[in-house]
Amino acid sequence: MKLARLYFKMNLKRSLQYRLNFILLCISVAPIHLIQMLFSWFVAKRFNGFGTWDGWNLIFLYGVLLTSYSIAQVFCRTLRYIENFVISGGLDTYFIKPLPILYGVIFSNLSVMEIFSQLLPSVIVLFISCIYNQIHWTMCKILVLLGAIIGGAFIQMALFLLIGSVAFWAMRSSNLERIFFVFKDFLNYPLYVYGKKVVAFLTYILPLAFVNYYPSLYILERENSMNILNFMTLPVALILSCFAIFIWKISIEHYNSAGS
Repeated sequence: MKLARLYFKMNLKRSLQYRLNFILLCISVAPIHLIQMLFSWFVAKRFNGFGTWDGWNLIFLYGVLLTSYSIAQVFCRTLRYIENFVISGGLDTYFIKPLPILYGVIFSNLSVMEIFSQLLPSVIVLFISCIYNQIHWTMCKILVLLGAIIGGAFIQMALFLLIGSVAFWAMRSSNLERIFFVFKDFLNYPLYVYGKKVVAFLTYILPLAFVNYYPSLYILERENSMNILNFMTLPVALILSCFAIFIWKISIEHYNSAGS
């Protein structure tokens, strides 16, 4: 943990070398996601909601998603671009450091800007949505929400790691990243509106439904609020993270330096 704090301070100082540029980037990035949230809200208002889901329900859904996604971005954004390290040979430097390679890649490239441009705004949005949804909070709901944020972040970090691992075999993994973002956009709305096949795919194949949809069913007391799947975000995150690390270890053994 001490080493992680040192890495964080180092990345913060590096980001603040050009303070005006840092501030402008934060200001320009933050509205992008808020615009998407407002679009979802207006769609819900135009069509009088999606079944039992109204506009503020959608904002809660989006707030949970964006909060966990922002945490994943802070720590593992670099993993989406491992192909650049592989192609350029930049990954070689991590082999000579007295640290696990994955640890070095993550903590040497923390995206500090994401804390201010995405994480803080998303937490504010989530807090406001909790107030307007008038949620009857219980200890179980609080734990489910925390599990959704933490587990959702690890699910997305694991997917970033899997995307990055492909680069060791195919050199390019950017197409998989695009696929991830296509399906991530599905999470802006309650998944049942897309049909049973999409829900099944995002549950059992690409488990993004556990990031925000299933926990929100329980917290907002929507349809099937007591389904066992609503409480499975952390177990799914653990399983997927272990699988992603396993694939990473296999992939790193097949790494060939750009100079070899």
